[in-house]
Amino acid sequence: MSIDSIRVVLVHEAGQRPEDWIALLSGLRDGVEPILLVADAADEVTLRGLNPHRIIAVAPLAPDVYLALMESIPILAGAQALDSFAKAFGGCTIPVSAAEDHYLMHDGVGVWTGFTEPLEVEGYPAIALDQAELPPELVVSAWNDEKVALALRHRVLPLVALSIHPDDLGEKHSRNLLYAFLEGRYLSGAPTGPPEV
Repeated sequence: MSIDSIRVVLVHEAGQRPEDWIALLSGLRDGVEPILLVADAADEVTLRGLNPHRIIAVAPLAPDVYLALMESIPILAGAQALDSFAKAFGGCTIPVSAAEDHYLMHDGVGVWTGFTEPLEVEGYPAIALDQAELPPELVVSAWNDEKVALALRHRVLPLVALSIHPDDLGEKHSRNLLYAFLEGRYLSGAPTGPPEV
């Protein structure tokens, strides 16, 4: 199946059209834009009603929404949604101090399959998962040279969270990361998770 036919719902803040995410996704999908949904309206019923194959939350979802949908719809939580993602599993986030230069290391699993290491990171997260309170369901899948968690994934379900913006990886790597998520690479190098369309 082509990723052009995958229905993607992009949850965003009211009054802020996420042009960078829309450009990344439509660039990967032959101009097909995602379905936009304001975070205030992104409850379980509304999201299920849109019948998405993938959800990308660039704004926070209510923690119970992750729990209600996590077994049926793959979700990628962006940096602004990291706190709500962590809270869904009993975790919490902490503020992070900026550094001048840093690199991303990763475990080579799921959305990181095929990436070289280390990757230069152009931006720095404002918050990160408090690893002292790492919920047992979650795994740190990418980190920087200061051991700050830059990405997480659920151990068995198709849930991924980033504490950086994909653009912070540069155009090629950001496209590859989102392509891997759309294609269905969550836990291994091969597509996994719920059946496609």
